[in-house]
Amino acid sequence: MRLIECYEILGINADASLDEVKKAYRRKSLVHHPDRNNNSADSTNMFQKINEAYEIINKNKQNNADENIFGDGAMNLDTLMKMFADMGNNPSFSQHMNNQLQKPIPIIKRIEISLEQVYSGCMVPIEITRNIKQSGVVREETETLYVDVAKGVDTNEIIVFREKGHIVDDAPGGDIKIFVSVLDHTYFKRSGLDLIYTKRVSLKDALCGVDFEFEHVSGKLYKINNTKGQTILYPGYKKIVPGLGLQRQEHVGNLLIEFEITFPEKLNTEQIDTLKKIM
Repeated sequence: MRLIECYEILGINADASLDEVKKAYRRKSLVHHPDRNNNSADSTNMFQKINEAYEIINKNKQNNADENIFGDGAMNLDTLMKMFADMGNNPSFSQHMNNQLQKPIPIIKRIEISLEQVYSGCMVPIEITRNIKQSGVVREETETLYVDVAKGVDTNEIIVFREKGHIVDDAPGGDIKIFVSVLDHTYFKRSGLDLIYTKRVSLKDALCGVDFEFEHVSGKLYKINNTKGQTILYPGYKKIVPGLGLQRQEHVGNLLIEFEITFPEKLNTEQIDTLKKIM
């Protein structure tokens, strides 16, 4: 991302002070935080761009400050060293400096997992690159981390690695925030911890009975048997199978089988007469 684009994302001028940059970052983060926008994909993407823009601007301004501290017009080195020595002997100053140390901005990552992985829980490897700044020297370090994804996780939940991100001198380490994205499933939908499976049947099967098998997200095969027509299936009918939904800690959802009835486009006279006799 170009530097000028970073300023545009935060809505500030290129000559903005570091304090103005921080205020703009906080303001934009609050507006576009996924939790405030129903976890929409647009807000998540914008939130990531805001974090990236702030990181780039902050890094650029800190590098410029390092380059300028002994540049033209800088005070005499002996004077500067004496000033730091005097301040270091002042306990209140040391406490003030500790209070001023701020964590670097977080590293933002996204992982995509299947509904099967949500059901069973999983371990997902990710590669991150952190910046390490010590004594004015910045270097990069790459590490592979393993994200422990618990059962029942949902899209746009955030998994945080505390103080495993960027490092700036003696400040607390930055965090790594992992946004989870659950991929759509071919046959199942999710509603909270409940799983929804849609089964299309003919009008004949709806009235006379039907049996069928389906593969659950656990990998197991289940059979539904209604061959004797104990239950008439009507449009929108739902069969609830307790305990076959997703699990989250001690909470377990259900499996909802929703039936869609396929009606014939037309009936001939003989079929109509037969139905009149038996209905």
